[in-house]
Amino acid sequence: MSNVSCPAHPDAELIEDHRAGDMICMECGLVVGDRIVDVSSEWRSFSSDTNSKDPSRVGSPENNLMSGGGLATSIAGGGSDESRSLSNLQKRQADQANLLFKQVQETKALKGKNNDAVASACLYIACRKDGVPRTFKEICAVSKLSKKESRFCGNLNLPQYVQTAATHIARAAVENDLVSGRSPVSIAAAAIYMASQASLEKRCAKGAVDEWTICVKMSPGDLSMLERNLMPSRSVIDLRQCQVIVSARDHGNVLRPALSKAVLRLNDFIVNDIVIENDGITYGYKDLCLNTNNFCYNNPQVAIISQMFAEPNPYGNLSYPTATFANSRIYLGLTLGGVELDPISGQIEQAKAWFLIYQLRFDGEFDNWLSSKWELEFERALLHYKDEMLQLTVFHSQTLDLELSKNSDYMMPKMSLMFMSLIIFATLCAVTFIWDQDGLPWVDWTRSTPLLAFAGIVGAGMGVASSIGLLSILGVSFCEVIAVRLDNTFLMTSSLFHTKRSAPVAERISEAMGDAAVSITITVLTDVLSFGVGYFTSFPAVQLFCTYTCVAMIVTFIYQLTFLLGLLVLHARNEARAKHCLMPVIKTYTVKETKSRNILVRLFCTGSSSSNVKESCSTTATNCDNGYIHRLSAEKPTGVGVGVEWDHCHGPVAEFKANAQEGTWISRGFRNYFAPFLMKPWTKAGIVLLYLIYLGTSIYGCIGLKEGLEPVNLLVSDSYAINFYRDLERYFWHIGVQVQASFNRPGNLSDPTNRLQIYNIVQEFANSPHGMGEEGLEFWLYEFQQFLPKYNGLHVDDLDERRFYENLEAFLQFTENRRFANDVLLDYDYDYDYDEESSSVNNVQLQSLNRSSRSTIINPDVKKTTRRRRRRRIVGVKAFRLMIGIKKFATALDQTETTTMFRQLAEKHSNYNITTFHYIWPFVDQYIEVLPNVLQEVYSGMACMVLIALLLIPQPLCSVWVTLMIASIDIGVVGYMTLWNLSMDCVSMITLIMSIGFSVDFSAHIAYAYTVSQDNAPLDRIRFALGSLAWPIIQGGLATILGVLVLSDVNSYMVKAFFKTVLLVILIGVVHGIVFLPVLLSITDFKIWRTLITPKVSTDLHHDHTTNKRHSNPGLELPQESALPKTSSKNCSIFTVTER
Repeated sequence: MSNVSCPAHPDAELIEDHRAGDMICMECGLVVGDRIVDVSSEWRSFSSDTNSKDPSRVGSPENNLMSGGGLATSIAGGGSDESRSLSNLQKRQADQANLLFKQVQETKALKGKNNDAVASACLYIACRKDGVPRTFKEICAVSKLSKKESRFCGNLNLPQYVQTAATHIARAAVENDLVSGRSPVSIAAAAIYMASQASLEKRCAKGAVDEWTICVKMSPGDLSMLERNLMPSRSVIDLRQCQVIVSARDHGNVLRPALSKAVLRLNDFIVNDIVIENDGITYGYKDLCLNTNNFCYNNPQVAIISQMFAEPNPYGNLSYPTATFANSRIYLGLTLGGVELDPISGQIEQAKAWFLIYQLRFDGEFDNWLSSKWELEFERALLHYKDEMLQLTVFHSQTLDLELSKNSDYMMPKMSLMFMSLIIFATLCAVTFIWDQDGLPWVDWTRSTPLLAFAGIVGAGMGVASSIGLLSILGVSFCEVIAVRLDNTFLMTSSLFHTKRSAPVAERISEAMGDAAVSITITVLTDVLSFGVGYFTSFPAVQLFCTYTCVAMIVTFIYQLTFLLGLLVLHARNEARAKHCLMPVIKTYTVKETKSRNILVRLFCTGSSSSNVKESCSTTATNCDNGYIHRLSAEKPTGVGVGVEWDHCHGPVAEFKANAQEGTWISRGFRNYFAPFLMKPWTKAGIVLLYLIYLGTSIYGCIGLKEGLEPVNLLVSDSYAINFYRDLERYFWHIGVQVQASFNRPGNLSDPTNRLQIYNIVQEFANSPHGMGEEGLEFWLYEFQQFLPKYNGLHVDDLDERRFYENLEAFLQFTENRRFANDVLLDYDYDYDYDEESSSVNNVQLQSLNRSSRSTIINPDVKKTTRRRRRRRIVGVKAFRLMIGIKKFATALDQTETTTMFRQLAEKHSNYNITTFHYIWPFVDQYIEVLPNVLQEVYSGMACMVLIALLLIPQPLCSVWVTLMIASIDIGVVGYMTLWNLSMDCVSMITLIMSIGFSVDFSAHIAYAYTVSQDNAPLDRIRFALGSLAWPIIQGGLATILGVLVLSDVNSYMVKAFFKTVLLVILIGVVHGIVFLPVLLSITDFKIWRTLITPKVSTDLHHDHTTNKRHSNPGLELPQESALPKTSSKNCSIFTVTER
């Protein structure tokens, strides 16, 4: 053997293959000699020896799975072993497949079928039974079965020549590189459709698509997801993704051997034991998962990292954030959290948490439904998973939706309590009292309006229901939060109460509605416009809320002018007849009349009936000419601002003057006690000082404003997902998070100058204050540059354009670089060449269809065809992306800074059209956009409110104060909201929009009443304004607070934030309306302003009869006297009104 040598390498060492008996060259692998004697084991058995009493024993024991049951070794089944090895299966699965195949052959169940197809089916069934995931695609690749066209054609009952033509079309498409990246099933469907259309056996596109859709259980519109590939770190959506953060119960190192084994057990439990059932079929994670390189992604990094940490010598040291394993770099920032490094070696000393991902399919309707069902089972199983060493927090793609729905679930039981509290409050506010001679109060069951108050609440509910129905018909999504107000109900009933009871019902209603006209219009217009302006925000949730609320306000206003006004008329008629306000069939009795009756009558039937009036215009028409009289004598009430008698039957009224005895006892309390106290000099000084303190603290709060609604605040307090977000922030968001950066116009990457500029840009991102440096980069161009010297000994700068892209294509095909395949979008060009070859189709009748006509082409004699081949070559890169590790990303402020910084860097290099992305970006965008939207709403709202004030209240001073009060209230709400640990978010934005309407309502009513009052002294003007409107303002504010008070104990940040901000809006708005604004108005009430904006009104009864005469409540303008028929005093009797 010494003279045997390799012809190409004479000096090379030869090695001997004892099994095959060959001599092999070490340099080139050439077999340069063989031995005569093969020393390997004999594996054959001879038939003459098989049936003997003592057969020869060669090879392994007898294998009953093999056909014939003879003495054969596994070497004889080399073909089966090859298939098994190619599928990476164990011997157990191969034996099971052989047993199935033997049973099929013995029973002749599939007689006439292709043996390779039967064997492949047996192998697939054996894998499924043994829990080993193997797809049809993998089995077909091993068995070389890929004739999908024939199977589908058979199911469609197509003839053989159509099958042949479809196969030919599919093969030609592959050879011409027309189907790169396409699913084989979709190619087969397209080929069948084309072949059938060119034949007499036509099939519609839906038929071909339905056939393969049924086979793979997918929808026809989801062809792009057929490959089902997953790259966890490159995902841009978390649909059907399940996540688990695993930490130690003792908060120690999760890389300890015992903890690592526990994590592996958990991973095995999730992958194999969490199953769902549908139609008797069981589905586990392996049946529903997305694949990575044709294998189910099951967090293989757990075993690798654990082994590297336990045995660093053979596997290499475990560095952070990247480690090297088997010539591949592994990024650990997304897998290990809470990492602590050795200060000297830089190796991982310990880690506090694992992050595990389980990605399910969502590409078809059926798969998506199964995956959603598996997600819920995943949640249930892991929330009940027991392990003494591990602590789990879980999350999946349905978590936010399901947990958000709990907010409404927690609120709905509170709705009935809210309605009850509003009904009770409105009823109590509607109760009026009268006093007897002993000074004891009794309920006035004639003038009280509990049914009107209840009707106001019912009308608001009708408005909400009608708006929901109307917008639902128009296709607007449903909004669970809608706001309406009861202010107009209180204003209407209060206006009726201030009218003269001796007047006819029609005139009382006319005067009451005229009295409330300006106030009601202001309330509705300000609310509608404020919510209308709110629609133009950038947040869909706010837009939806504003749309529903705006429509609800308009519909409720319509109901108030129809439904509630009608009930108001009925109440006025019953009051004129001295009927009971709750049961109109019962008559009420005066205080004097009830003295002789029992206590029940005194408690429930006392009222100020019409018997107090000796005679009225409405009942003695003969003594009145059209209801208008000359009052000859009347008892004048004492007090300031007494009105002047005139010819209207309403009697003496104050022409915008304060009447000390007018209104309810609460109104008289504001007029006679609160207003004088407020106007004392020392009280004014204290209130001004208090207002300055208020402004100072508000501005201080605004300086520390926090922006954005963090995901954890979307959840109820007892949500399991809160712990997940806490662990995510604690272990992973401080360092290790990756941001994707996409270069959408990269230019020519083979140009060294362009590459250098890209390297510099990447360095800017990596070395920014929130970047982790080069160690945190996953950039394919860096890896490609290091790959070339190992692959062909070249440097990237030595390559021309053609060779650069050829080597890039080779780089992406290596197994260790496949993760970069989805990071590079290649640009292709095509070359064409022509050749002649024998046709594989003879005597096939084809139909050629064109746009103008149909013709049949039959050419069975064609033996040669000219084929045009299309060859693809890479000419450039359209776009690419890279992963950038970041740090300091835990808080909302950090996330905002990171997002802003990365976007500024991208904008700096706009020629590359760089885009950055992380799945938290949408939340960060909300942080960034909320304050500009709030400022936009405030500015726009103030402009609209000033316009309303100028149109409805044409006094410049009033408009100035309305504007100032809007700004003051909004500053106070924002400032104190911040001091109350609330952030500026969508919920706060909604309440600020509401505050614009509230601030205008409260302030505009008081400012208008003060401005139009005919009193000269500021004290009297304030008494008039507060006496008329202070109590309705407080009623409206208290009703709103009671409406949201029931939400104060709901375990949800969003609900509590809504309650707190509404409470601030109401309290600050009411204090501005009845405390701050009256004092500021009185201080700035200079003579020059009154001269400019207040017209003189003559008090002479016989002066110009065209002068407008108004009631003491603001907003009412009575008809001009010239339009009223004059009456003579001799045609009217004398009326005396006695107050009791």
